[in-house]
Amino acid sequence: MFARGVPEAECALEASKLGLHSGLLATVKGDSRTARRFEERAVEVLRRVLGDVHQDTLTATNNLAESLRNQGDYAGARALNERALDVRTRTLGEEHPHTLHSMNNLALTLLAQGDYAGARSLQERVLELVRRLLGEDHPSTLVSMNNLAETLRTQGDYKGARSWQERALKVMRRVLGEEHPEALTSMNNLALALFQIGDITGARVLLRKCLESRTKVLGANHPYTLETARNLEIVEKAGSASA
Repeated sequence: MFARGVPEAECALEASKLGLHSGLLATVKGDSRTARRFEERAVEVLRRVLGDVHQDTLTATNNLAESLRNQGDYAGARALNERALDVRTRTLGEEHPHTLHSMNNLALTLLAQGDYAGARSLQERVLELVRRLLGEDHPSTLVSMNNLAETLRTQGDYKGARSWQERALKVMRRVLGEEHPEALTSMNNLALALFQIGDITGARVLLRKCLESRTKVLGANHPYTLETARNLEIVEKAGSASA
């Protein structure tokens, strides 16, 4: 039942926007099942009203793919990510921010699927493009560095991960500040890379500093603070065992 005088298509679009907003709120709360339900309906409406290649449709498609990935439906997420990336590459070009966002989303899904080589290839391409287009100090470049480093670490390329994490952390400290949440995440990840190449002392020093800063900035009970505390405990146990 639509309001008198308002075209059906306009009402449908408003309903889809409400659905996307509701899906985003559910995602923030960690309720991927509810997010998926809202986002599936939004994608259905947007495809019918605006078409498959409209950017609003593709944004909703990416949101739905993220919910599927969070639920463990990696095949479903990958199909949607690949569709969005294909359309955006054809219509916007490879260097458009929306295309790079879709490329990064597909890489995250491939990583979740265990396709480390595929994820690495995409992340290397994203990083190459954002460094050239936005510069070394841009937040998107730093995020891309971190993403690639984590994929390398997952692959077992700890030296490669260390190199990118050190590079990202150096820039983050200079641009964002020592205690910025992103800098602290990079510090935590660098410590893990150091630990995995056998530098227990270096890992311990970084994790202690990270734990102190995360406790100050985020609070002692924040999940990230607790994560760093667990990492430090593992490293210190390893150090005691090897002493």
